[in-house]
Amino acid sequence: NTEWIFPEEYQKDVEALSLEPGFFETLEPIPFAIEAFHEIADPNDDDGVANVYICTSPKRFENNPHCLAEKSAWVAKYLGKEYVNRIIFTRDKTLAHGHVLIDDKPSISGSRVPDWTHVYYDQPYNKLYTGPRIKSWKHWRKALLSLLQLG
Repeated sequence: NTEWIFPEEYQKDVEALSLEPGFFETLEPIPFAIEAFHEIADPNDDDGVANVYICTSPKRFENNPHCLAEKSAWVAKYLGKEYVNRIIFTRDKTLAHGHVLIDDKPSISGSRVPDWTHVYYDQPYNKLYTGPRIKSWKHWRKALLSLLQLG
């Protein structure tokens, strides 16, 4: 749920919008994110580039049965069909394994201690949290190269 990042008087309206059919599929990419993704990702992981999965929290199915399909369609449209099979849908991101999790959420908790480093995608609501940070996808290398040991 992302409505918590909005002022309380708007949260119910934001939640209602996010439950509408088409909401997730029609979201516009963040500037430079698609280019950065393709610079980082390698679906075959055979040339020394990061082995990338997309970890996303779906809305609860009973409230939004189209969320999973729409997020998958978004990935196919903007990142490529080959990445649809690299989506991890989970409401508990601590279950995902890896070196890095890039997320705007200020604090991620769940059923286990994660083995990844939380890299913050910079947003006004996570400014008080310390750790590696991507302020713009145009400058992703500054935050990620040392963590991914890519040089």
